[in-house]
Amino acid sequence: MTRQLDLRPVVLVESDSDLSIIGSHLQDDGVRCAPGFSKSAILLAAELHRENDDNWVVAVVDHDLAGADGSNVVATSHYDLEAEIYFKIPEKTKRYVYSFVVSEKIPHESAKAAARDSVLAARNLASTIGVMRKFAHENRLRISMSALPIAEIVDRDNDGDYVESVALVASMKAQSPQSKDALEDAARAGLAGAEKSDLLCCGHDLLQALCVFIGRQTGRPPRARDFARGFHACVECNDFRELSIHDPLRAWLSNLTGQEIWDCVA
Repeated sequence: MTRQLDLRPVVLVESDSDLSIIGSHLQDDGVRCAPGFSKSAILLAAELHRENDDNWVVAVVDHDLAGADGSNVVATSHYDLEAEIYFKIPEKTKRYVYSFVVSEKIPHESAKAAARDSVLAARNLASTIGVMRKFAHENRLRISMSALPIAEIVDRDNDGDYVESVALVASMKAQSPQSKDALEDAARAGLAGAEKSDLLCCGHDLLQALCVFIGRQTGRPPRARDFARGFHACVECNDFRELSIHDPLRAWLSNLTGQEIWDCVA
């Protein structure tokens, strides 16, 4: 990455999804934001610039299970930015879900209750998946917890306890039915223990689950990509200041150029 055509410092993000959250809050005159389309790619770019004592590039990465560090690396406090928004700005999440549920058939009070219950249920489901993902990762199991069929898991639900359903679906998807019991035991131990399961919730799982629960209420689930983009757009200035990336990125550009990075300043 060179500065031959553009002299602005660069914030690298993992995906266009992250860009849609961060980009609208940036002062474009002083900085630019670009997706690198993978965590490993932008960490490598950050490392190369760091090794050359060049601090004009900073990487914003998901904490996920591995975390990340480096003088020009900023990691989220939760699994990813969507999860951080979900947990740090919970009332915004509930209001967003409410807007999809309320209608002539579902009046105000019922819609508020449905939104509250959906947000809680999505958290419980994503926590279950997250604890199993961590267990599979640490034990090097060939089980991917990505792109699980959330609707199928919810259909198998047993009174809000998703452990058995997730373990069954994940083990069958991986063609490893013998792993079901181990996944289930790990999830029950992790969810009952002191581990902060909210930090293991993937934003994709949370939003996918919300789409499913909204569909159960209304008969018509929103499209996942459209729902996610609307969720990103709901993040206003006051909300954005609550995110873990706000202050480190502001300090980085201020120290580098003396400029303000964010479009709306406290």
